[in-house]
Amino acid sequence: MKKQNNRYNAEIVAGSLLIAESRQVIKMMVENISEKEWMDNLYADNILQKRNPETVRRQVRLIKKRLSVMNKDFYPLIHKGNSILVTQCLFVAAIKHSLLLGDFLQQIILEKHRTLQKQLAITDWNKFFLNCSNIDPSIESWADSTKKKVKQVIFRILAEAGYLNSTREKGIIPVIIQPALLKYLKQHKETYIIKSISFK
Repeated sequence: MKKQNNRYNAEIVAGSLLIAESRQVIKMMVENISEKEWMDNLYADNILQKRNPETVRRQVRLIKKRLSVMNKDFYPLIHKGNSILVTQCLFVAAIKHSLLLGDFLQQIILEKHRTLQKQLAITDWNKFFLNCSNIDPSIESWADSTKKKVKQVIFRILAEAGYLNSTREKGIIPVIIQPALLKYLKQHKETYIIKSISFK
């Protein structure tokens, strides 16, 4: 029997955009250093500045998974880009890796903006998650703590990317996408991502 592919995963709980950490990881990827140098940098030198080695493993694994879904000519945008471009690049990589994030943007954030609603309501996430469970029933098997963490991380990501004014107030803010990133997305026909991030 063919294994069914679920639309959603909970891997996003491992971290939000992890901007500083991602810049370190992408630097090592671009420089194509050896496995020993990776280990020395991450654990002996602790370049990510984490107290727990397991946190390093978990976050690096998430960062690599997010970057792996993008084409390699995406990497220089992060390696050489300014802070705004880097943040937006990591944001779109997170969207492609987590359709839960992308779908929330399309179905809730952008739809509210189109209907001139500037604030997320308390019930928005619950209604969205219920709809997602109808699409992918597997998410109902997630632990309650996982469901809570997914929501927290997604809201934190939206605030980091500038789509919310804060995780507390949850005011929706239109964002202008950096030209270099938009050019990449169009060249690679990333229509789902473009639809997820565009306020036009």
